[in-house]
Amino acid sequence: MITVKIDVLTGLSLPLPMVVEGDHAMTIASKQTLDEAAVVASEMMLQFIHEALGMDLGEAGMLLSVVGNLHICQIVDPLMTARMEFPLWILEEYEYQLK
Repeated sequence: MITVKIDVLTGLSLPLPMVVEGDHAMTIASKQTLDEAAVVASEMMLQFIHEALGMDLGEAGMLLSVVGNLHICQIVDPLMTARMEFPLWILEEYEYQLK
């Protein structure tokens, strides 16, 4: 048996798909190549940080390059999937709540 808890967040502009699990927010992208998936997942997180925290893109990019973690999700289907993880504690420091 699997139990899933889903919260509906209203009034937020979020990249889709976005997952909050454990101590991280994650953007996920599937594309023809792993490079494309990694770039899209990273760009979605960059845009989210820029908008959610009110940082300019340069600042958001520097922050993401220091604390972001890019992971390969899968490479066995026709589309390759990657996710960019960002620590929730940083969002909380800026008083931005996702959960």
